[in-house]
Parts: sequence; structure tokens; C-alpha cells
Amino acid sequence: MLEKLAARIADYLTTDDDSEWELVQYSASMLISRWTIDLIILIVAIFTHMWLEALIILIGMNLFRKQYSGWHAQHFWVCFLVSVGIFIVIIALGRTLMAQSGLVAQIFYGGCLLLMLLSYKLITRKEWLKTLVIFAVMGVMCLWPANFLLKNIVIYMGLTFISTLLLFIFRIFNDKRNSENK
Repeated sequence: MLEKLAARIADYLTTDDDSEWELVQYSASMLISRWTIDLIILIVAIFTHMWLEALIILIGMNLFRKQYSGWHAQHFWVCFLVSVGIFIVIIALGRTLMAQSGLVAQIFYGGCLLLMLLSYKLITRKEWLKTLVIFAVMGVMCLWPANFLLKNIVIYMGLTFISTLLLFIFRIFNDKRNSENK
């Protein structure tokens, strides 16, 4: 269904002799799948009254995905289930961490920062420095642990970073395993 809709969009946007039809179809497919996942996440967030947390998670997913690229599913439904599943796990863990004191958020941030610093050999220096800037901003937010919004941002961005890093590491092992099987 997704591919058919993307093909219809490509047919509409290109001419019969257009050599870029496949590129337009692929781009439409990626946009539709991303928007579908984001829409479902926002609908779940509205029903759970956690729309602010959902926005933080979606921003974090988009920021960290650019640096770590993560794992890419071969089928849309696998990507959909993994993305929504990760969102639900982050929401559940985040609620637990938010119930703790501000000191817990600071300790959690320290652990996330340590993981990020250790990941410097996994990605390019430029991407690592971009991630470091995000963590620097989060570090400044940790100076006010009693502030609910800042604590929210630090915890949910940290959980999003961990999930992105785990998917990235999974992709590395998966790529290595696939290259050994060839």
C-alpha cells in the first residue's frame, strides 16, 4: 500500500520520460513512512497526555539519527513497530525517572554523557562534535534539576540517545554478520 501511494505521487510529480521517477517514488515512500510513524507517536502521546515528552523524543530521534544513522529495517512495518515500540519504552522509562529527584536526572545525564564520549570512534569527528554540542546544552540544563521542563528534556533526550546508540551498534553487528556470510 505504501509503495502504491508513493508510485502514484511519483506519477503525478514526474512526466512519462522523466528519469527521476524512481528517486521521486523512493523519496515519497520515505516521507510517508516517517510521517506515519511520527503521526502515530503523536496520537499515542495525546491519548497518554504526554505530548511534550513525545515532541522531545521526536526531536531527539531526528537529531541523533543524523549522527548515528541507526539500523534500517527492510520493511516499513518492521520500522514502524520498532519505532513505536522504542517510543513506548522511552515513555515508560522516562516516567519512572521523572518520578525521582533532580539528582537522578543529573546522574543519568552523566551516564549518557559517558556513553556519548566513548562512542567517538564509531562515527565521524564532525558528527561526534555535533552530538557533543547537544550534550553540552543538556549539561547546562542539568544545572537546574528542580525545573520540570529541563529535567524532562534531559531525561527524554538521554533515553532517546541510548536507544539510537543501541540501534547503531545493532546495525554494526548486523552489517558485520552479513559481510561474513557473503
